[in-house]
Amino acid sequence: MVTKSRNGISVKLVTSKSRVAPLNCVTLPRVELLGALVAARLASNVKKIVNFKRSCLQCHSADSKIVLFWIKCNKTQWKQFVANRVNEITSLTDPHSWYHCAAKYFVSENIDWKFIPPKSPHFGGLWEAGVKSVKHHLKRAIGNLHFTFEEFETIMIQVEGILNSRPLTPLSSDANNFDVLAPGHLLIGRPITSIPEPNLIDVNENRLSRWEKITKVAQRTWKKWKSDYLNILQARLKWITEKNDLIIGQMVLIKEDFLPINTWPLGKILEVYHGSDGKVRVVKVKTQSGEFKRAISKIAVLPIDTK
Repeated sequence: MVTKSRNGISVKLVTSKSRVAPLNCVTLPRVELLGALVAARLASNVKKIVNFKRSCLQCHSADSKIVLFWIKCNKTQWKQFVANRVNEITSLTDPHSWYHCAAKYFVSENIDWKFIPPKSPHFGGLWEAGVKSVKHHLKRAIGNLHFTFEEFETIMIQVEGILNSRPLTPLSSDANNFDVLAPGHLLIGRPITSIPEPNLIDVNENRLSRWEKITKVAQRTWKKWKSDYLNILQARLKWITEKNDLIIGQMVLIKEDFLPINTWPLGKILEVYHGSDGKVRVVKVKTQSGEFKRAISKIAVLPIDTK
């Protein structure tokens, strides 16, 4: 992936692996061997894409001494599971390029791993609250439908894109710039978008193809989760705390119905109109398509507000 910015051109290699270990139970060293195999395949594919014209030094690391022993020794003495995978690793990489990465390395780099107690997801805090919200809506969106592993994986990837497309904070104070920072920028370096699909929420399942059923589940999840997320941003505690009024120049989300997936209408406040109680009740918002008046119940402030 190539991205251009004011600072120049940056190139990033993006890859993913959905299932490393097989469905059958295997020992921990074998799982680590599968991880080494994925790393070897990735290094081989990167080398083909980059197409090095000069010699380069390749180093691979693993935190399992057993895996390193398997890779560097004669593969004919291992069982079939290990031998087949070691054979592929050695065909893609040089066995002498593999080194052991001790746990002391993480200590020297001030990397500290902290784990929550088993079966206690509430210790996770905000990220587990997001997982709970997704599970809540996804379960109701799927209902009694049955999907294959590949179809369900497609749904989860689409839901992941929905969550990581939400705007967090504006990137510029310019009144004509509506770019915002989203979790997608931290993952792939750009906003996450999707191809517009026909609205299938009200169509019966027996009239849909397999792909259309997947699209319908994603659209229902998007509709319910977006509404829930905007309600959280608009939360106001009556009689307990007083929240600040909206101000001119503030970037806000505009509540609109029947929007495609990963579409977040954004605008900046041009004017504010106060009610009889002296509080802001109506605002004039500038968007990429024009200027509109909206009640404050139809807009939401970004979760990280710079104003």
